[in-house]
Amino acid sequence: MMPAEANQTDTFARGSLRPRYRLLLAALAAAALLPMVFYGSVQSWLRADAERRALDASNLGEAHRLALLVDNYLMEELNALRILSLAHELDTDDLRSFYDLARRAHFEKKLWVSVVLVDPDTQQILVNTLFPRGPPRYPVTDGASVQQVVATHMALIGAPTPPGPIAGTTKMHPASIPLRVPVTQRHQVRYVLSAWMAPDRVRALLWETMPPGLGGDSYLVDPEGRIVAHNHAPGRFAEWAPDAVHAALSHQAGTYRAMTADGQPQVVAFATAPFSRWSVHLGIPAAEYDTPLRRSFWWSVAGMLFGVGLALGLIATIGREIARQRRNEGALQNALRMEAIGQLTAGVAHDFNNLLCSVIGNLELAMARNAGTAAARNLAEALKAAKHGAALTQQLLSFGRRQTLRPEPVDLNAVLQSLEGLVHNTVGENIRAQLQLCEGGCSAVVDPKELSLSILNLVSNARDAMPDGGTLRLATRCVDLHSDERIDDLPPGRYAMLVVTDTGHGMSEGVMARAIEPFFTTKEVGKGTGLGLSQVYGLVKQSGGTLRLASKQGQGCRVELWLPAALST
Repeated sequence: MMPAEANQTDTFARGSLRPRYRLLLAALAAAALLPMVFYGSVQSWLRADAERRALDASNLGEAHRLALLVDNYLMEELNALRILSLAHELDTDDLRSFYDLARRAHFEKKLWVSVVLVDPDTQQILVNTLFPRGPPRYPVTDGASVQQVVATHMALIGAPTPPGPIAGTTKMHPASIPLRVPVTQRHQVRYVLSAWMAPDRVRALLWETMPPGLGGDSYLVDPEGRIVAHNHAPGRFAEWAPDAVHAALSHQAGTYRAMTADGQPQVVAFATAPFSRWSVHLGIPAAEYDTPLRRSFWWSVAGMLFGVGLALGLIATIGREIARQRRNEGALQNALRMEAIGQLTAGVAHDFNNLLCSVIGNLELAMARNAGTAAARNLAEALKAAKHGAALTQQLLSFGRRQTLRPEPVDLNAVLQSLEGLVHNTVGENIRAQLQLCEGGCSAVVDPKELSLSILNLVSNARDAMPDGGTLRLATRCVDLHSDERIDDLPPGRYAMLVVTDTGHGMSEGVMARAIEPFFTTKEVGKGTGLGLSQVYGLVKQSGGTLRLASKQGQGCRVELWLPAALST
């Protein structure tokens, strides 16, 4: 080949290779970037959707909390009215004396706007604390609700009543909410006792506990759709709620979009109270509701573009970061789930504890009055059951971290040694119980009584896991947690650890995931409450420590209690 021809051939070859390289690079770039663009777009949508769901869940949780708060308040008022209906004066038809009693509840205790006693047969008002002693000369204005109480023998929350004139008088009755209870004699409704409750107390209870930042129109409405309370217009009492609120009344809870009174769009989260069927509707301006979603979306887009720019060089790093983030999110979600369960459990246990205190007090009073009678034995059994229920509520309060603790420096070695005999008696002869105590002592800051109960709970669980015998080890040790180490949410520092290990049948992953939830148990009905491990978890958490579980099916179980170490340890 001549030199000139060779030069032409090389030039042609180089010119034909450049487009091919460009096409190959473009294909490689597309193969690398297009999946990331698609993945980033999907992740942006999922992130915005997750933000919306989280915001909806938060608002629904707040509406549900306020609905339960209203229910508790109404039940307290009805219980107070029921107590008044049990007055001896009504059993003896001594209405003059009952009038004085009702006026004390009305004026001195300031419970209600007025107290009214109605004869359901004649529909005549026999007592009204707004008037002087003696039956007012006018019939009841809401005979239908009185007849409903007579027919059902049940208490009733009436419809909100706006202020207005009292028929046949020159007086005005204020805005109020009627509460009615039957007064029975020989299994028949002799009277209907009513208390008219001022709506101001309901408004204050609701709006003073409502979280800040809810700038929309919020309502409390009765089952028929009448407004009981309005956050921006207190005067809108007993009026009909907007159509959007009425449309939501057929559902238990949810969210919907509506307009405020001044025509601004808002998102409303609502929940219905189980007892009164009143519903709380919390309005959030649509602009405030959508702002976090838009911000989340654009941050996701920016992150996607940044990731595309560094895709070829950071794929491995991004993969590791995603895996780490998912682990952290899983741990956070589990912590939030347990925190929500603890708050709900503690709230319900607190209310039940208050009710049981009243029940126990009345039972003890009844036993004192009926000592030596045939009813004394039944009252004693009822008191025993009530005290058992109170003990269960204390375990629930322990899980919810609302029990009263008396922490003090406690030597874990001394605690185990003092419980050694009780541990041997608990596990029986076919299980070997061993103590492995650390040298030099191991002290923690914890309530000693609750710690002993927690150890016995763990020993009982280990015994039940080894029906055919095995080995139970209780060990103590002191551990230093450094800043580069992470054990749940514990800060760095010195901790005293108590470890309970058994050689029983162990737990599956599904059982371990729910092991510390209250009332969860794998035991047969009647052989466990499911509160033992929950109580232990609540104690260590409230004491500033944590609980860790390790178990495999058929390979036993290991429970670690991490507690803050005393300064001298």
